[in-house]
Amino acid sequence: MKRTAIIIVLSTLSLSAATAEDSVKPWHESRHVTGELLGIRPASEIAGISPFASFATMYAANVSGGIRHEDEFAANMNFGLKFDLGKMSDIPDVIIRISGVDRHGHSIAPAVGSEFDPMQVHGKRAIFLYELNMEKFFENGLAIKLGRLGAADDFIRSPLLTYASNNATAGIRAAMMDGVITSSPNATWGGRIKYQPSGQHTFQLGVYQLFDGMMDPGDHGANMRISRHDGVSCMMQYDLRTELDGRRAHVFAGMNNVHFSMREFGTDHVTKYLLRLYAHGEVELKNGLALFTSLAYSPHSRLARMQSQVNLGANWRGLIPARPADRTFLHVAYGALSNKLPRVPGGGKPDHEIVFEAGHRIQITPAINVQPVMQYIRRPGGSKCIDDAFVLGVQAGVSIF
Repeated sequence: MKRTAIIIVLSTLSLSAATAEDSVKPWHESRHVTGELLGIRPASEIAGISPFASFATMYAANVSGGIRHEDEFAANMNFGLKFDLGKMSDIPDVIIRISGVDRHGHSIAPAVGSEFDPMQVHGKRAIFLYELNMEKFFENGLAIKLGRLGAADDFIRSPLLTYASNNATAGIRAAMMDGVITSSPNATWGGRIKYQPSGQHTFQLGVYQLFDGMMDPGDHGANMRISRHDGVSCMMQYDLRTELDGRRAHVFAGMNNVHFSMREFGTDHVTKYLLRLYAHGEVELKNGLALFTSLAYSPHSRLARMQSQVNLGANWRGLIPARPADRTFLHVAYGALSNKLPRVPGGGKPDHEIVFEAGHRIQITPAINVQPVMQYIRRPGGSKCIDDAFVLGVQAGVSIF
């Protein structure tokens, strides 16, 4: 039976490849470095099977200030399969995703002494099981996703937040600290309901499992236990996509209600509730220039390590006329640390940290990019006792298939 199924799939792919042969593009014009795989890619998509893989890497060096001078290299690979059951069988509008993450390398954050991490991609060398979920789409704009998933794949997302090397603006960091929002490479059991009655409005509600040790790389993402002691992260978000004087704009606002046993700073007291609020707004001006701002806040100073955050940013597509696909960006992030945190080395309470980041993404092909970046970190760790740090780095990304 298994051999017969394999023969059927291969036969389907080969027949579909013949029909897709005329649509094959050269690899340097494709969104993937493997091109169209001699027609196999469009053929597999016709059959309902879509493989995907991407690789990202970063090198960074703390060249001035901080605690010590140091450089590090880290890399991350995402890979997986998407199955469209409507194409594979008679089950319409159902997608199954299975994915993994291979991550390794260390960050220079300990050398800088910062709360915001100058390298958003790093981690102990391990391969993780990430996604294992199913999503059903309905005609009225409703979509339901269930299984192993990360909240950050659906919430607190904007393409403008994907260019940063520092995690201060690669997402809204204050809203994701303290391990209460699941994100790659760590997934847990959960579900998300999305309702999009029109292209302008989107409403989302998600509930995700939380448990001690869920970010342990030694489990490789395969700890699928469910216990009565688990907590939950309940997220709600509203998105508005509209136009302001003919310019595209995107605004979203949301909250995360966390019901989980958390120890308050500096005490043995355990609290079981944390609230985080966040918002983001962006507008695309003429000539490819987009501006954005992001906000995050938690009233729980004994639980929220970074109590509030404010980001400002600009992203300019095609600043250099001869390079219309390149991106030039400038990000500024301000994070106010909780005054309930322990005193920092050298004395004093942590106060705030500011990150300035500038970079230019060179789009070599649609599938390959290289991005030099500079970061200036003011008051690392919120401390007056650590010298301001200057970080130089370069990151690169490749869409494999």
